[in-house]
Amino acid sequence: MENNDTICGMLKNKKYYSAGGVKLFREDKKIRYPKQAIAEIYIHADRYVKSDMGLWEHAFFKKEVSGNVNVYTFKRKKRLGGFDSDINFGRLIPAIKFYCDDYPGLEDTLQYINKKNVDEFVVKYNAWKANNPGSKSYFENNIHSKPLVNFKLSFLLPGAGIEFGLSEKVSLSTMLKNEFGYGSSVGWIVNPFLDTQLRYYHNINKRKAENKRTYKYSGNYVCLVNAYFFDTGASLTGMEYGWQRVINKHWYFNLGLGAAKWTTGDQGFTVLYDIDFGYNF
Repeated sequence: MENNDTICGMLKNKKYYSAGGVKLFREDKKIRYPKQAIAEIYIHADRYVKSDMGLWEHAFFKKEVSGNVNVYTFKRKKRLGGFDSDINFGRLIPAIKFYCDDYPGLEDTLQYINKKNVDEFVVKYNAWKANNPGSKSYFENNIHSKPLVNFKLSFLLPGAGIEFGLSEKVSLSTMLKNEFGYGSSVGWIVNPFLDTQLRYYHNINKRKAENKRTYKYSGNYVCLVNAYFFDTGASLTGMEYGWQRVINKHWYFNLGLGAAKWTTGDQGFTVLYDIDFGYNF
């Protein structure tokens, strides 16, 4: 049965999973469904839902516990989520602090929680939540919050900066970063540069409607880019399409791809790529 992007069926065996989709039998006909078209898969009593997060986007997670907070498994590891569309892939304790921080005496409880008994804790939390509907966790209070200023530390290209919120969908990101390279004649080279981006997050409303977090500008964006390199005085200006997600309270991933033109010297156009991982204060 197919309804509202939900596919229900029997998977014959493991070979019917692939990087691009899932093959199901329907009325004795084998049909291949691309992962982008599938939101859920039911196999007998088991339910599998699709992740929206990071490197595991479009992977399917088995839902173990349902409620105000959900527990999922993926490759034998436990994951938590506030919604099926909001599955974290960090460590359990930070995730519990994010989704369940309103639970009484949580700090004392955390020292006893591990991947073997986290299901039991989440069931207790969900039961407590049902009796205390007015209590709000950090996740519930901040799923769509966007602080005026986000201070960031970048780890892949070491540096720091801010993302300044101009409106619900527009931000100005300014990061001081360092590129590293090695030349046979000069040895190691450190190339500091200032990366400034005016971002428009075009899918904020869509993510809200789908119960996906927009916390600290978790969304897809188009942006104007300017990078100034201090050692050479060179700069380039262009456009980029990007993807940013914030995991739990602080960790962020950013991917971007675009094109730019050097505004100094006789160099022409170049491809822009932005891969970043860091800490959001």
